[in-house]
Amino acid sequence: MRLRVTVLALAVAALSGCDSLSPSDALVDLSDVQTDPAALVSDYGWAAVSAVSDGGAYRFPEGVQFYVGFGPDGLVGGRVSANSFGGRYHAATDGSFRAEIESLTRVGVSDRDSELTGVLLGELQQATRFEVSGTTLQVRSANGDGVRLEWNGFRAQ
Repeated sequence: MRLRVTVLALAVAALSGCDSLSPSDALVDLSDVQTDPAALVSDYGWAAVSAVSDGGAYRFPEGVQFYVGFGPDGLVGGRVSANSFGGRYHAATDGSFRAEIESLTRVGVSDRDSELTGVLLGELQQATRFEVSGTTLQVRSANGDGVRLEWNGFRAQ
């Protein structure tokens, strides 16, 4: 029995180390950046990949559990685990950005999903800048925290 517990503890420690993420890996220096607000517009086309919030780095699960869409009319919405959110945003050609989340459904989720929901929505609302490079969008606040999202292919019509 003691051997199984030791092996299990070592496996958990090894897996935890594999998922380590530094702030410099979570938000990256983008090249060939554009700040055209039209580049944001999508129907839930941006999947959250990683974030830095209060100095901590976070990795979002793959897939479409955590995604954001920006409408041409200034509306923002998306999905955070089992919940949906909506609000308004403004982006300008100088890269300035602001978002206000006005609604959020409240379905019970795991502690981890709840934490990631807080990170994503908090960083969206604190962001003051956006930049797009290829299929990557980053929104950042004045203190350098922010969220990196990847294009998942849905485009607003």
